Amino acid sequence: MQYTVYLLVKLGFMAVLRFTSAREQGRHVSIDCNSLHVDDDTSPDFDILSQFNINKGQQPLLGVNTINGTTRYQVAYRLSENALLSIPSSKVLPFGLPSEYSFVSTFRVKQKSNNQLWNLWMVTDKQYGILAGIQIDDRRQLVRFVTRDKQNRIHQVTFSRCAGLFDNGWHKILLAVKNKEVSLYIDCVWIEDVSFNQSYLAMDTKGFVQIGHIVQNTSYSMPIELQWMLIHCDPERAKRETCNELPPKVSI
Repeated sequence: MQYTVYLLVKLGFMAVLRFTSAREQGRHVSIDCNSLHVDDDTSPDFDILSQFNINKGQQPLLGVNTINGTTRYQVAYRLSENALLSIPSSKVLPFGLPSEYSFVSTFRVKQKSNNQLWNLWMVTDKQYGILAGIQIDDRRQLVRFVTRDKQNRIHQVTFSRCAGLFDNGWHKILLAVKNKEVSLYIDCVWIEDVSFNQSYLAMDTKGFVQIGHIVQNTSYSMPIELQWMLIHCDPERAKRETCNELPPKVSI
């Protein structure tokens, strides 16, 4: 029994080690979060932005420009209304969405949004129908986690105490998706826990992962500046994440 435990621990460590090494080299690694025991900061993550090859020195993506991020040492990307970032889900999530995970993104909306409803991040099927994602409702100042269940019904988890997100500054959204609840943190401050049923999740890998698309007119993107976008295998990561990269708040 001792040898079995040691072997499992060693294999888990090696999986994380291989993932970290490959990520540092800018390569994509297929890891099924559901097959790992994840409960600390060594849990692997999926760098969503890196899969769009924005920063690989290749031909620039249409509507995307490199800029300074939250500090002069951070790189961010300015998306214009014609950016339309979309790639096959299999490139980002080859095993589909984990049953539990944390979503992390640092971004800024500098210009007036004209009260748009837009998708910060959305996973779709091959007909571009919703599977799971995060919507930002500028008019109502809400954040929504939307999913589709196996019976093709759309479910929404709405977070309403989000006014601080809409001041045109840099912000960090952290969403913890667990078996029975979804929790939202903004700038590492807990906002709300909402009950959630895992049966709402239906995910395949034959669709697309999209960033920044406007809901009512998917031919346009929301002009945003984007620094990070990750999915962590550990659903508790959202609670432990720090926001040291954000500019200090200015009191008036």
